[in-house]
Amino acid sequence: MSAILLYGDSLTVGRIGIAFRRYLPFPTEAHGIEGETWAGSAVRAIGKLKRSHGIGRQTLMLQSGANDLLIPYMLAHHPKWAERGRNLISKHTPPIPDDGRFLPVFKELMQELLDASDTVRIILCAIVPLGEDLGSPLNEARRKRNEMMRTHARSYERTVWCDIATPLEQRIRDVSTGQNPYLPDDPMQLDLDARLVGADERKASLLATGRNLAVTIDGIHPNPSGAKVIAEHIVATISS
Repeated sequence: MSAILLYGDSLTVGRIGIAFRRYLPFPTEAHGIEGETWAGSAVRAIGKLKRSHGIGRQTLMLQSGANDLLIPYMLAHHPKWAERGRNLISKHTPPIPDDGRFLPVFKELMQELLDASDTVRIILCAIVPLGEDLGSPLNEARRKRNEMMRTHARSYERTVWCDIATPLEQRIRDVSTGQNPYLPDDPMQLDLDARLVGADERKASLLATGRNLAVTIDGIHPNPSGAKVIAEHIVATISS
């Protein structure tokens, strides 16, 4: 089996928290950028497909979109994000929090992905929970964005929707109240967590437990339990 191309944001990078890639039973070629938007990941994936056109059938997984909603929210609600988090925004592919503006970009780039290779199979991943308060306005916006992407993904050939969000939500409900509001109020905390945890599953689990989090270390990036849930559902989707 040839390596599956993974394009996405910090979850694809796997530096913060535990990388879901370590639980995938097949080779992967990861191209993640922390803080990247859905459009940013898609544009880079299009370039890759164009450069490798003609080398045979490929599977490309696009796991992105959280930062379109998360970064604008954090900038608006947390002073330290407003002070220190703007460097995460790319001037070429900035976050698009408005669904009406996002949809035409999504549709255009999905078609460009398919046009870049006539053999590529696209695995389009849902946006994971944004904090473990499942009733928050941020998670309501995420569910709406996911449903919009899922609905329109049906109209594209060679495209499969991978719902990694619902099983994560279920896991949160199984082991907690689903009302934990924790999110890092300072972007510097992300680097502190990454240095503290490294790739150590035990440290990630301890950090999550200390914050009363079920599937993440910080409301966003997975702990071992969350990473395994993501990987299990990616495997099930790719195998179907």
